[in-house]
Amino acid sequence: IGERFAAALALAEDPQAIASARALMVANRARRELMCLKLEILGGVESPKELAQQRLELQVSRLVEHMGEGDPDPLSGAAELLNDWYLCGPAPASDDLQKRFERARTALIAPQPDPTSRA
Repeated sequence: IGERFAAALALAEDPQAIASARALMVANRARRELMCLKLEILGGVESPKELAQQRLELQVSRLVEHMGEGDPDPLSGAAELLNDWYLCGPAPASDDLQKRFERARTALIAPQPDPTSRA
């Protein structure tokens, strides 16, 4: 937080730094979009149709990575992604992205049914 405050003060003193800040915001937006897509995958939440190809590529990549590891927890990494989302620096506001994130977050924190129990 202190670093962000210092960066904001630097912007006020150096107009050329505004371009750097804008570039950082665009990069943070891209990071959040990717994090949101990963959270949707982990939470079993539908993604926008225009992201179907990117989602498929992420799922295949994740499957290949975890096949050899035998990862027993399909939600591993969700806590880290949620943490990264909240720690990500400033990004342009997007109601759509925020709504997607909230759906994924809700799905991830909701109690998951035990697949070994019988109803």
